[in-house]
Amino acid sequence: MSKGKIVSLAAYAERRRRRQNRLPPPPRHGLAGWTDVYRRLIEDSLDRLGAYLQHLKKERKMDDLSVATPADQPVIVMTRTFDAPRILVWKVMTEAEHVPHWWGWSKAVTTVEKLDLRPGGTWRFAQTMPDGNRLVFLGTYLEVVRPEKLVNTFGMEGLYEDKLIVEEHRFEESGGRTILTSTSRLDSIADRDAFVATGMEGGARESYSRIDAYLATLAVES
Repeated sequence: MSKGKIVSLAAYAERRRRRQNRLPPPPRHGLAGWTDVYRRLIEDSLDRLGAYLQHLKKERKMDDLSVATPADQPVIVMTRTFDAPRILVWKVMTEAEHVPHWWGWSKAVTTVEKLDLRPGGTWRFAQTMPDGNRLVFLGTYLEVVRPEKLVNTFGMEGLYEDKLIVEEHRFEESGGRTILTSTSRLDSIADRDAFVATGMEGGARESYSRIDAYLATLAVES
């Protein structure tokens, strides 16, 4: 027998040993025993699949974001429910200490450079991306009715500075939960469609999901 043949047989034996180690111990009752083993394996897999599907269902139920872009108006209307009282959602969205925990992309670092919450006051949030680049978001508060309504302009340095985007956020409480309706109004439908094309819906969805997670930590701490 050649040396190459000996190596091949050894490798085969090792592979077979590894496969056998991954299998459950041989049953003592022949075919009936094997049937019982595989029945339990299938039941375990189905249990884990059921748990995973429940997890997905819970995530979808929490993330009920709806986005509407009416054909005849240059607006974007987003509605989202949060499992927390209105006053708490308001605080998380309007107080400087909370904003870095949810604003924008989770892999970026957000710094609140200014947040003057009053009519005529300004806000300015900077995000440092993983590659070191910075995105700066800014605007002016036009109306503040705590904790029901917030109206502000929205812009980015180097982008949308020549476009007027006005955001109106309405907070409604129902059964201890908060329904947030945010309406963004642009100068034209063409501007609205271009804004949507930037992927703003995905950014909003991520920020709202981060608010959910952050609200849960506040509930635990309180």
